[in-house]
Amino acid sequence: MNKSNRGQELPFEFPFTNPFMQTQFCNLFNMLRIYNPNFTREVMDVIIPFCKVFSFKKGNILLDYGEVCNYVYFAVSGLVTAIENPDGRERHCWFMVMGDVIISIDSFYTQSKSEEKLVALEDTICIALHVDDLEKLGLEYPSFLLVRSRLTEYYYREAYARSKWIGKKPAERYALLLEHYPRFFNRVSDKALASYLGVSPRTFTRIKTAHFSK
Repeated sequence: MNKSNRGQELPFEFPFTNPFMQTQFCNLFNMLRIYNPNFTREVMDVIIPFCKVFSFKKGNILLDYGEVCNYVYFAVSGLVTAIENPDGRERHCWFMVMGDVIISIDSFYTQSKSEEKLVALEDTICIALHVDDLEKLGLEYPSFLLVRSRLTEYYYREAYARSKWIGKKPAERYALLLEHYPRFFNRVSDKALASYLGVSPRTFTRIKTAHFSK
């Protein structure tokens, strides 16, 4: 393993002595409250000591092929992509930004070796919880368990909606991606977006040009 491309853990003290760290956890708290407005600061204060904070430079790997996804990452800044390599050719599966939960789904839920690689496309900061702590805290604090349940429901619905794109023409998928996820287009390279859509960069450029010339 090349540790130089794996990011670094950022130490912190709680109660906070570093305003930067306090801001990151405040962002996480606000994010979690979107899914359960009754999630309290008191419960968040219990959870914080179980957390780790990781900083990833652009190009750093959060999780490599064959590793087990032991952590759920909450992105408080940056951009991460999931990449698969089923036939010897890497393909971007999805993109995750600030406010998103980042895991390798099968690996995390089954604690098996990952068939995906998670890579930072920008400098990224994540707050992470180990799967064991996530389970324990969910059992002890129902309001946190509800957050997890609603997050799972949200991402399930998102994945279900995207599954309906299968079978559509690349130009139609491009239009849907632009409509529902415009935040990707100023941050993700055309090459990576082309990979996600399953087309060549040249075809992607043609689709993009045709779409905006309508």
